[in-house]
Amino acid sequence: MLTGESGTGKSELAKLIHELSPRALKPFVTVYCTTLTESLLESELFGHVKGSFTGATSDKMGQLQAAEGGTLFLDEVGDLSPTGQAKLLRFLQDKVFQKVGGNEEISVNTRILAATNKDLQESVQEGKFREDLYYRLNTLEVMLVSLRHRKEDLPVYIDRFLKEIKKTKGGLDIPLIPKDVTDKLLNYTWPGNLRELRNTLQRLIMFSQGRSLTLSDLPPVFTQELKLHPANSPYKSLEEVEKSHILALLSLENNLEKSAEILGITKATLWRKRKQYGLI
Repeated sequence: MLTGESGTGKSELAKLIHELSPRALKPFVTVYCTTLTESLLESELFGHVKGSFTGATSDKMGQLQAAEGGTLFLDEVGDLSPTGQAKLLRFLQDKVFQKVGGNEEISVNTRILAATNKDLQESVQEGKFREDLYYRLNTLEVMLVSLRHRKEDLPVYIDRFLKEIKKTKGGLDIPLIPKDVTDKLLNYTWPGNLRELRNTLQRLIMFSQGRSLTLSDLPPVFTQELKLHPANSPYKSLEEVEKSHILALLSLENNLEKSAEILGITKATLWRKRKQYGLI
C-alpha cells in the first residue's frame, strides 16, 4: 500500500518496485480507480462476458488477468466500489475471480500494488471501505512524504526532471537556471508535489526558448505565495499550526492512543502525521 498526497510519486514508485522485482519482465498494468463509473471500473478490472450489460457486445479480458505474472497497480484504490472491493478481497484471499456477468472462476498469478491519497482507516470507520480489504492491502505501507517536508531532495529532482524533459523533447537545449530563480524553486511550498515541479520546469523550458531564465518566467503563483506569506509575517500556515499542536501535545502525553483521542483522529492517522512532520 503506497500512501501520500497527490503528486508525491506513488505511481513512479509502483513502477520502480515492479522493475526491481522478479516480475520485471512481465506486464505492469495500471487501473485508475477515479476515472471510471462503478460498472465500468469493475469491467475494466475483472473483465465481462458478452451481454452482461448494455454495450457488452463481446467478452472482455480484465486488467487483473492482463497482468498475469506481473503487477496490477490500483491507483486511488479508496474509490473502488463496494462490489469491486468484495471481488478484490476474494481474489486476494482465494486467488480467483469472476468476470462481470460470468460464473467461471478465473485464477491468475498477479501481484497487487495499491495507492491512495485518502486516510483509508477513516474510510473504514465511515463505512466507505471494507476493513478486511484494508488489512489485506495494507500488509506493508510505504508513505511518501510531501515535497515541502523534504526540500533537501529538490535539487536532485530538478536535475532529474530537466534531463528527462531534454530526452523526451528531442534534445531540446536546457537553459541555465540562475540563482534567483533556483532560490524561488527551492523556497516554494510545492502543494502539487513532484507533479507540479515537473510541470513548472517544462513551462520554464518552453518559455525560455534557449535564453537565460528570469523571475518573470515563473508562474504567477510564485509571486502570489510571496505576498501571502512574507518572511516577517506573524501568521502560520494550517500545517505549521497542526505540527506545533501535535508536538506540544506529545510532549505532555506519552500515550499515542490517548493523544489521538484528544486530537479526534485515529491512532494510525496520528502516526502518519508524526511521520509527515518529521516527529518520528
